[in-house]
Amino acid sequence: MSNHAKHPGFSMWPVPEPSGVHNKPTPIQDKLSPGKPAIRYKRHLPRGAISGAMMWAGGAGVMAVGFYFVIDGRKQRARLAAEKTESRAAILPCLQAEEDRRQVRVQYQGLKAETMIMSDVKTWTPGASVYNTDRHVPPTPTVKLGNKM
Repeated sequence: MSNHAKHPGFSMWPVPEPSGVHNKPTPIQDKLSPGKPAIRYKRHLPRGAISGAMMWAGGAGVMAVGFYFVIDGRKQRARLAAEKTESRAAILPCLQAEEDRRQVRVQYQGLKAETMIMSDVKTWTPGASVYNTDRHVPPTPTVKLGNKM
């Protein structure tokens, strides 16, 4: 069924007159049917809940609160780092004493092992310095591999 059968008298383009080849047809404008209300095409938008200035002020406020919390968090982390440093400095003498006791124990065990291993050599003096100096030379640190030293 064509458009003409549904709407009699309606045509998108009028039939051109055979008078001239160069004449272009003039389009016919569609109109509302009689008795129908007019179409509102103007913008009648309600006023927004908040203005742009209020949104800007709210964003600035949120950022200010965020910066406050960031700065406060940095200060708290600095305080905790200082407390950690102070607590380590406070227990440092105890840790050093433990390490000194461990070194003396390892040195004594080394001396016993040296005495046992070199007991067959008559010219060997256990515990004698292997360095040609009278100054104290700290022992070479031992590297612990697995469960054995």
